[in-house]
Amino acid sequence: MTYIASLINIVLTIIGILILVRVVFSWTGISPSNSIYRTVYDLTEPLLRPIRNRFGIIGAVDFSPMILMLIIFVLSQILGAVGL
Repeated sequence: MTYIASLINIVLTIIGILILVRVVFSWTGISPSNSIYRTVYDLTEPLLRPIRNRFGIIGAVDFSPMILMLIIFVLSQILGAVGL
């Protein structure tokens, strides 16, 4: 893997972890005033908002984190397949 591909892979992994943390926070009902919650929210919301605007929320379920995780997975697979 080249340096740039490794960097992209690291960034995608970090984004994936932040998305998972945000989902867990939403399940546990952690206070939005918590500084860690705010940081995770501020880092992930710009990525999730366009997906949420495009696909919406179905019932009470927000599928935008799942869609973003799928996009990250596909990008990672493409990077691996291309050999970067």
